[in-house]
Amino acid sequence: MMTRIRDMIRARTGEPGPGAAIGIWREGRPVLCEGYGHAVRGGHPIGVKTVFDTASVSKMFTALCVLILERRRLLSIDDPLADLLPQMRTAAPGVTIRHLLNHVSALPDYMELFDVRGWGLAHRLGMDATLEVLAAQPPPAVRPGTRYSYSNSGYVLLSAIVERMSGQTLARFAQENVFAPLGMNHSCYVDAMPAQMPALARSYESAEGPEVLPMWEMTGDGQVYSTAEDLGRWALELMRPSLFADLIPQLCTPATLADGSRTAYGAGMQLETLDERPVFGHDGGWAGFRSSLLVAPDAGLGIALLANRADFATGELARSILLELLAASDGN
Repeated sequence: MMTRIRDMIRARTGEPGPGAAIGIWREGRPVLCEGYGHAVRGGHPIGVKTVFDTASVSKMFTALCVLILERRRLLSIDDPLADLLPQMRTAAPGVTIRHLLNHVSALPDYMELFDVRGWGLAHRLGMDATLEVLAAQPPPAVRPGTRYSYSNSGYVLLSAIVERMSGQTLARFAQENVFAPLGMNHSCYVDAMPAQMPALARSYESAEGPEVLPMWEMTGDGQVYSTAEDLGRWALELMRPSLFADLIPQLCTPATLADGSRTAYGAGMQLETLDERPVFGHDGGWAGFRSSLLVAPDAGLGIALLANRADFATGELARSILLELLAASDGN
């Protein structure tokens, strides 16, 4: 089985081009943790300690930070957004923290708003610019809580809420309350670009395409840099909750809309079914990086797949691998 999985990854990577790192865990143990291709084209190879931008996989950590603040009674996820970020009062009437967590706020995606202004990846943009643009928007035409609409804006606003209520940046709060306790020693939110850290992968459009050099510095919707090895520690916590046993069920509870229907998204978690088993996690893609973290708790299986080339379909491959592992598990 592991030989076949290795072949599936090698078929999508080239030497000495950019590639991927994978981690697979079964019943609390790593069964495959390896790297393929190169972290820097023509340079050092990818390993399990190579650092990648995990893109939207970050959202589950942002959601966890918000729930930690609720655990400490510093906020409630049913608090109105305008009570915590008054500058959003006109642009987001009726929006709550829960709406942001569940992608049902109806707020526009800041990336689309930036695109209209001609602001690309080379522009140095951060939290201040993002909040200013969002606060200047007219109220949504759709009532919050009535429709699922994936929006990165909600998670940037959650980052601002963590800073407002904790007195720390999201990067510092997550480091002290999530990454360090879990032993994720090579993981962090990066809020100053370009990222500077050991064993950092560079990202590319394709095997032979140009390097991508983003300068955006807003956090919450992305910007967690991590390794396959570190994500394994998080996957094990998701499968066998310990430090966050009271909070992980909240991450994995689907949102309920105003009409009583449920979405396929919790709080920073995509929810789905593979081989008739519940699976949760998230995919990500940003500036040449691609990522996927999936957990099938009933089967005791977790997989993390990280790539530093934009044409590497991590979500598709991670699900194909997980389906094979589930089938093999059923066969046993």
